[in-house]
Amino acid sequence: MFSLSLPKEINSLRYASAVGVICIYYFIACIVVHSVQHGFRGGKLRDDVAMFKSGNGAIEGLSIFMFSYLCHMNCFSIFGEMRKPSARRMTLHTACSMALCCIAYIVAGFFGYADFGDEVTDTVLVFYDVRRDVLMAIAYAGIVLKLCVGFALCMQPARDCCYYIIGWDVATIPAWRNCLFCGVMALCALLLGLFIPVLNTVFGLLGSFCGGTLGFCLPALYRMYCGNWSLGTVGIVNYVCTYLLLMAGVVAVVFGTGASVYGVVR
Repeated sequence: MFSLSLPKEINSLRYASAVGVICIYYFIACIVVHSVQHGFRGGKLRDDVAMFKSGNGAIEGLSIFMFSYLCHMNCFSIFGEMRKPSARRMTLHTACSMALCCIAYIVAGFFGYADFGDEVTDTVLVFYDVRRDVLMAIAYAGIVLKLCVGFALCMQPARDCCYYIIGWDVATIPAWRNCLFCGVMALCALLLGLFIPVLNTVFGLLGSFCGGTLGFCLPALYRMYCGNWSLGTVGIVNYVCTYLLLMAGVVAVVFGTGASVYGVVR
């Protein structure tokens, strides 16, 4: 995780990221196979599988979904390092990547839930027997690699933001200072990982508050106050969608954060 966080350009992680994505899809394939073999009894779902939920549990799920929208942190770095940067190409690449992620989330979530039902409270990773299932053991090794790459992809925008606040330039900063700063951030992440017992707590708080604010509220407000924004200039679709984006962010921040805090206190 530390070594992958050292490159100054996100383009340096393209091959490692591609391998990580392949590992994730392999793990999803293993989830589907295991679920078909053990989760479906007589071709039917388990009795404890609920297609719809209500109350605080359903709102906590909203926070986890919002966490996935934090991937936009790397948009500026990716756009700046594209060979032929344009809004059209960026939109096309983003739509394709988010579609692949959406498919992966839906398939993994449904078949993982169908396999173990209400027994799953945090993650399905603890329910597989990697000592007897060789394919799943290989998938776990791939998950470790993907976590390292994912940490580096999240580390770079956080590091660049800190550099900007301090007044350092990521392109001209000495290598030793970059290594030292990345090492401190990686150590802090390690300590937080050791002392935070439930992963859903992190996803819930970060997804509801940070995802709702950074991914929904702020982009909508920036669009509204950047100038020359009105119903006549941007059109009805852009106008309505901007307000829907803002309202969705407010709902996520208020109810998602409240549900996550309630779940921790309870």
